[in-house]
Amino acid sequence: MLLYARLWAGSSAVERSVRNEEARGANPLQSTTFNKLQIRADTQMPYPNMPGKYKDPALITADLDSKHKLFGDYPSWPLLNPELPVPHTMVLTYGQFAKETVKSNKCWKYLDFHNDPLYVLNPDALGHKTGLVEFSFYGADMTALRMEELIKVGVKDFIIAGWAGALQTGLHIGDIVVCNKAIRDEGVSHHYLEPGKYVEADKTLVQELLASTIKSKIPTRVAPTYTTCAPLRTTAKEVKAYSGEGVVTVEMEAAAAFALAEHFTRKGMDIRAGAVFVISDSLAKLRWRPSANLPFNELSTVLQIASKGELANCNETKDPRDGQTAQSLENMIGLN
Repeated sequence: MLLYARLWAGSSAVERSVRNEEARGANPLQSTTFNKLQIRADTQMPYPNMPGKYKDPALITADLDSKHKLFGDYPSWPLLNPELPVPHTMVLTYGQFAKETVKSNKCWKYLDFHNDPLYVLNPDALGHKTGLVEFSFYGADMTALRMEELIKVGVKDFIIAGWAGALQTGLHIGDIVVCNKAIRDEGVSHHYLEPGKYVEADKTLVQELLASTIKSKIPTRVAPTYTTCAPLRTTAKEVKAYSGEGVVTVEMEAAAAFALAEHFTRKGMDIRAGAVFVISDSLAKLRWRPSANLPFNELSTVLQIASKGELANCNETKDPRDGQTAQSLENMIGLN
């Protein structure tokens, strides 16, 4: 086996050798050890190309971004403002399909988060608030960027709630899956963790999501997902291989969210991430079978699960947005 394969598998010996040469002043990509990898045009590069980079500090951080607004207006969210406490949990959903579910419950403050709607729900029995943000984008890279910003202001738990494709013939449109781990076939997770095939969701969060489905008597299965950043390059070979391993869904964000949470938890920040999906289409028979009608009722159910019932507990009678336009977080708290 070529040495590059050992590096891909996370060989600590190879990583140490490259880092030792780096300490002596060598460019790690031109080091003797790296050149011995015998990488050719028809072989697989280790990813990312810089071995062990997940251990190194980043040059651009959410703190710096908040000052220079490199990635847009930043949510300066004062932790001591009683009118706008930071949610403990943030539900991440995609495509802006959730607003009717949230609006019908009339229990939220409506804010603007990088031009995407963010809702802050009523507090739970412990006083923890839940937020829900509807991203206009899909994908791992922007999910990681927005998560870092939200971690910076104090969010602790992240739950992805949205669509996924089925890889198993036993799954049908509208079925619900709580994800326990994700195959890392996107580009983001490898920048936050050492090489590996899977990254796990937080185990306690998986149990909390499962308990929410049991309490609501919602049929659910707990299973792995396959995260890809190139859905239009999903192949029959991949579907056969991953479904044979017991992977039941395919989507674009979970592995990145799980990896980022684990990365910050290792830094002592106690960040958790989980995911719950509703099946919107299928590749199980090695051809794409989209749904004639997206299962919006089931998406509403998934949002209830992700919020751990807090959407269902709403009891305000007035829509806070009546007669108002959406405001930025900065406007809401008087910074502008």
